[in-house]
Amino acid sequence: MLHDFYVKNGVPEDDRILLSKNITLVVPEKGYELDSVLSVLGLSRYEVAVTWPKDSVNLLMEISAVRSNIVIQVGQRFYRKFLFLDEKTVDAIRERVQAVVADKFVGLHHHDEFSLRDGLGTVEDLIEKLKAQKRSFCCVTNHGSVGGWVRQYKACIEAGIKPIFGMEAYMVPQRSDDPKKRKQQRSANHLLLLAANMKGYHNIINIHNDAQLNGFYYSPRADWKAIEKWGSGIISTSSCMAGEIPRALMADNEELALETYNFYVGNFDEYYIEVQLIEYEEQREANKRLIKFAQKVGAPLVLTGDSHYLQPGHDDTHDVLMFMRQKKVRTNDVLESDDVWSFGARNLYYRDFEGMRKLFLEGYSDREGKRPPFLDDVFTEKVFSDAISNTRKIAIGVENIELDSTIRLPKMYEDAPAIMKEKINVGFRNRGLHKKPNKQEYVDRILREFEVIAGQGWADYFLIMERIIVDAVEEFGEWAVGWGRGCFHPSTRVLTEGKIPKFISDVEIGDLVFTADGSKKEVTDKFEYDIDEELIEVETDDGRKVRCTEDHKWFVRNDNGEIIETKAKDLQEGDDLIEVA
Repeated sequence: MLHDFYVKNGVPEDDRILLSKNITLVVPEKGYELDSVLSVLGLSRYEVAVTWPKDSVNLLMEISAVRSNIVIQVGQRFYRKFLFLDEKTVDAIRERVQAVVADKFVGLHHHDEFSLRDGLGTVEDLIEKLKAQKRSFCCVTNHGSVGGWVRQYKACIEAGIKPIFGMEAYMVPQRSDDPKKRKQQRSANHLLLLAANMKGYHNIINIHNDAQLNGFYYSPRADWKAIEKWGSGIISTSSCMAGEIPRALMADNEELALETYNFYVGNFDEYYIEVQLIEYEEQREANKRLIKFAQKVGAPLVLTGDSHYLQPGHDDTHDVLMFMRQKKVRTNDVLESDDVWSFGARNLYYRDFEGMRKLFLEGYSDREGKRPPFLDDVFTEKVFSDAISNTRKIAIGVENIELDSTIRLPKMYEDAPAIMKEKINVGFRNRGLHKKPNKQEYVDRILREFEVIAGQGWADYFLIMERIIVDAVEEFGEWAVGWGRGCFHPSTRVLTEGKIPKFISDVEIGDLVFTADGSKKEVTDKFEYDIDEELIEVETDDGRKVRCTEDHKWFVRNDNGEIIETKAKDLQEGDDLIEVA
């Protein structure tokens, strides 16, 4: 540690430079006037470390300990390895300095549209913002999803920006098929995962797929077994206040936090305690506890902003998006309701270093004696500096991952367009369109669509999907594809026009019935079929009983206030069913 070096060599406290600076200035003597130099380089005093030669050996040791990206000699040369600031090289040095300054903070916790419940904005918009700021790294960490990775990769490669692939996983220590235990784990914890290399890239996909296929319960949940199996090649952080360690510390359960920390340190390549700069009162207390915990266990810190949209002022738009996804309208009574899920924090937009620094100085710092009453002595200048420097360290250390993003489809036929054209002709005749008086309109439409599909190389895709559908119907029946097979018993009542209840068996084509979203729709078809399975009876707290098949879907309001679809077989006692008003 640089601090140990200073103590060992007797460097006075007021002569010690700030730690973890990306740029170090070596000046001729203590007290050297820096204003003109900083002005030329476009830097502020807090952005640089400053030292001067006590003797050549100590100077080199000191600079080596700082590990700055750039060391600039001011006034006279001390060592030929370092840059010397003079009129001839000032432009080149300024360009290098600006490149370092732009990436002093790398946003490693950001959500876009692939965080389906609460992300706003596209990766393309993020790339435009990064390019304007001359930044070099793009990291996106969506909730439980890697669905945007290929799109992120393409946008980054086109812009000349390094992609960092991440995901904020939903975590439970241990998954269970027991209904009561699963219900206790409905509110899964969060864990940030970043691919350090290609192995980590594939392992996050493995964790993702396992969570989706084997752990889905309200959200795709990973567990500790998955981390033990696929933790290699991954850099992880403790995530937001919904993370396991923050939750344990806020519950005064340091023993659980330590157990969790030791598990993750033992299974990931690197593990960081994440502190967040967001405008949220509880976060200040969480940061204080996280910093103390990290110092106690010797864990490195990393700083994030947990952004969910790109621009200041998008918080209201973000609210509207979340309400739409919960089928709510943004009104004052909804904002104050406990039945809807919304963010307590505001201004969760994508910040650069200056934005993070400003927020720190206004809410977390104790500079020049200006100390708001909610501050403490824990989140110090040094903590901020170390944690923000680690964002760049992580970004630089992540390997460049190259993907083959070309379309990969099986080849079912040697000449797929010809086979597709043949099937189109058969379908055209089977539907009797060749006998229509306006058949040329159909022919023109078919030709235009076929040219687009075949011209873009998608003929194989359409033929593959046709094969899947045909085989599924032959194997499992006509309800294996399309809307699905879930149904109510004929004795179930539905609301018809005028909100008059009517047995499903008595509903006729042309009747108007109320749907799950409260709108009226005309009945265009009806069917009935025999099944060889036990029906499920759902009883509500007012005594009503409804019988349906196991996979019939119900709308349920979860603990976060979200309205989600749940199959009848997955309903639990106490679930909040949504009823058409």
